[in-house]
Amino acid sequence: MFRQAVRTVVAILGGYLTTLAVTAAGFIAVALSQNGTGSEPGLAWRALLVLLATLAGVAGGYAGAWIAGRREIRHGLYVGGLTALVGLAWGNVNFAQNDPLAFRIVLIIVALPAGYVGGWLRARRMSA
Repeated sequence: MFRQAVRTVVAILGGYLTTLAVTAAGFIAVALSQNGTGSEPGLAWRALLVLLATLAGVAGGYAGAWIAGRREIRHGLYVGGLTALVGLAWGNVNFAQNDPLAFRIVLIIVALPAGYVGGWLRARRMSA
């Protein structure tokens, strides 16, 4: 029982770190593509960032489900939930206060479904 709990915690943290790493890499790439202009990204860039964050959430949900090795969808949801909670807290205290509120809300909303999809993909792969 204790081992399963520890593995669940490790799976959730590993999935979250995967989400964070993929998201950070994408956001840095977008920032670099701005050529140091310091301008705010337009709507097309923000849409790209939402897509990237969603794909990162799927990757994180998949990684969490893979690490857990059981109840893949549930663990994917746990990763998505943690991502949403951290996004909610981070959005209130971070340096990106210049981002529109709608952009931050969308990023938080897509976290849970993205984690679910990642867990579902892992479960589907396990059953194949």
